[in-house]
Amino acid sequence: MRRINMKKIYTYLLLMVFVLSITACKPEDKVPSEPPFDIYQWEPTLGSRTNQTPYTELDPSFNAEDFKIEPIAALQDGKRQDFMMGVDASMIKKVIDNGGIYYNLDGVEQDVFEILATAGVNYMRVRVWNDPYSPIGIRGGGDMDLETAYWIVQKARRVNMRIILDLHYSDTWADPEHQTKPYAWELLNFAELKEAVQTFTYDAMMYFKNRGVTPQMIQIGNEINNGMIWEDGRIVWNDTTSYDRLADLLKAGISGAKEADQHVKTIIHLADGGKFSIFDDFFKEITDRNVDFDIIGASFYPFYHGTLDRLQDNLDKISEKYNKPVFVAETSYAYTQTPHVNASNIFGPNQEENGGYLATIQGQATALRDVIEVVANVPNNRGLGIVYWEPAWLPVIGAGWAEAGTLATWSNQALFTYSGKALPSINVFKDVRGNQAVDVNIIGLKSDIVEIGLNIVSPVESESKMPETVIALTDVDSYIYAPVTWNQAQKNTAETEVGEHTVSGVVSYGSNTWQVTAHVRSIENFIQNPGFEIGKTGANDELPKPPWYVTSSLTDMVGKIQTNKDFRTGQNNFNYYHTTAFNYDLYQDITLPNGTYTLTAWVMGETNAKNIEHYMYVKNHGGSIMTANVFVSGWAAGYQQITIENIVVTSGQIRIGFYGQFNASTWGHIDDFELVRTNHA
Repeated sequence: MRRINMKKIYTYLLLMVFVLSITACKPEDKVPSEPPFDIYQWEPTLGSRTNQTPYTELDPSFNAEDFKIEPIAALQDGKRQDFMMGVDASMIKKVIDNGGIYYNLDGVEQDVFEILATAGVNYMRVRVWNDPYSPIGIRGGGDMDLETAYWIVQKARRVNMRIILDLHYSDTWADPEHQTKPYAWELLNFAELKEAVQTFTYDAMMYFKNRGVTPQMIQIGNEINNGMIWEDGRIVWNDTTSYDRLADLLKAGISGAKEADQHVKTIIHLADGGKFSIFDDFFKEITDRNVDFDIIGASFYPFYHGTLDRLQDNLDKISEKYNKPVFVAETSYAYTQTPHVNASNIFGPNQEENGGYLATIQGQATALRDVIEVVANVPNNRGLGIVYWEPAWLPVIGAGWAEAGTLATWSNQALFTYSGKALPSINVFKDVRGNQAVDVNIIGLKSDIVEIGLNIVSPVESESKMPETVIALTDVDSYIYAPVTWNQAQKNTAETEVGEHTVSGVVSYGSNTWQVTAHVRSIENFIQNPGFEIGKTGANDELPKPPWYVTSSLTDMVGKIQTNKDFRTGQNNFNYYHTTAFNYDLYQDITLPNGTYTLTAWVMGETNAKNIEHYMYVKNHGGSIMTANVFVSGWAAGYQQITIENIVVTSGQIRIGFYGQFNASTWGHIDDFELVRTNHA
């Protein structure tokens, strides 16, 4: 008879008991699937009032027959139905409470949430302040407490919008320059502050969840490039513990959100969406500290944050490197430069000059369309979508950016006229999914006169050669680079001879041609890499590359090449800073012909109160050291030119540089050196 192996049977029975114990868990012990998103049937809510004011009152160039929206291939034919077409319309309640009325494209009064949903909007972002009525300082516009946010959220959910909750962790506006700690938290120690962040986040989520409108996403802070809840959560360069504190605060917020609803997606949101180095620096630090978040959000305003190419570069790289989906959390553009008595619009001629589009209804539509396309083209569908900031902020008395009689600041960037009628540009959200045939054509040049500076001894072609393109205007009110053909003889002279030159060019498109004239200043700048544009590898912190050198009495970094931020021209600059008292010497040794020279450079920095001494210098040129003191007046004053003239070189060489000795936390930027010969020895 075959012997029965009781040991094997016993082991098998134990294994089966273990398996059954797992599969028979109580339902509440299992991780539930993501709850369904309820879709509601709603009927339009129309009023009796009408608004037939012509769009040409605010945009004289508008012609309905010429207005067009180019489709986006990645979103056509039913693709990416989950793509976020969002708005942050947090000022809506304040506008309505103060008499604002909204009208649809036909000019008929209608619920504003319905107008937005009909146009294709499927997400509503709403900001939340801890206590907008606290005595912390300026009372921000909209009174965005939880109650006000809920008023907006429940109306957005009625028309089937998903919800993004934007917690500022402040009683007022929060952005890279302002992260004011809530008044109720001012006396908390850091351990208590972390607990307060977690509790507030949990309570905010539960406030909505208990009312049947659970947010799908939640921002843990708003534009936190420099940290949050200052001073505790402020990021300080060269102080790694500052990132430790910020990471702890972010973890507390994320924990509170997930405790309230494990399905909510947590967002970390930065400004400067066209600047990969800023995003990479930040997300490396918080990833190294194991901050477990879900989505990266980026603000991108074309008039502030660079080109679409740079936005694409950042979103592509940052989403791949950190394996996170991305979205543009804020964007907008103006449709008019016409003023309004109740508005103090921040978008003016300078923003239009820098933005890449005309401030017209067509230009606004194209600007929004182009940002959507960038996000839709992020590889592997990692681009989730966009949020248009404050599309419904009408200029009504009582709906200013703060209380106490302030005015609206965003009304010429709304998707409604000043009197509340929807603009044709509001349909971008749905029309980019269409199959309409749209051709984009060049219709002229931005200017028929261009100013160009060449350094004919530079090894960089973009500095020593005439450009191959000039800026042209299209029939969708966007600016693009168009190929130009220069007069060859004039071009050769400008690229080889010092002096002032005129070069004629022609731009051709189809059967049309446009004449352009370039006024060219050609110099011999003997400084190599004068704007620090060469040699940046993409690392988080980099010293200048030879022939630039930096020395200091401190052993850690006091100066670095900064990319895509605070530059005067190009994309880079030299940035000095340290959290303790420090000095630095930035210099370059140059071999050059004997003669008389002028040295110039541009400096922007903190006011001179923190400077012990700071000057530009030349030496080793055959004469005594020559210096020029640096006088700067803060970020708002911009770059100031520093000059040393009549430098007589008799040794065939020279050292040029900057020396500074500072108190703690002094900062500054240097860019655009120029050493030119004024006559020969």
